[in-house]
Amino acid sequence: IDRKRHFVRTHETSLENFSSKPKKTKVYEQIPVSELEDIKVSMEESTKGYLKEGGTEGWFYWDVEVLPRKTNRVLLSVSLGVPKDFAFSWNNLAPQLRGVEASPERFPAEE
Repeated sequence: IDRKRHFVRTHETSLENFSSKPKKTKVYEQIPVSELEDIKVSMEESTKGYLKEGGTEGWFYWDVEVLPRKTNRVLLSVSLGVPKDFAFSWNNLAPQLRGVEASPERFPAEE
């Protein structure tokens, strides 16, 4: 018997190319990183082709090419398993969960 409550959050990022030329970019997404053994974080589903960002915990990215006048979508769905008596809210993950803060040096803008 699973003694945990499960919460799922899905996020979709849409990229639209209004130009007449293909455009390439990277899409970065972050999932929570649990510091507690009782809290389990897992990626439920995702757009294929994601890579883990080296040297970071919880960061993933996709290399995306958007064709002229087309739209691409990147989907990420995360599940958290928490004990039944655990007070949980997506809006208040700290201090039970932590993420890696994004910095301009870590994720530079592409030209």
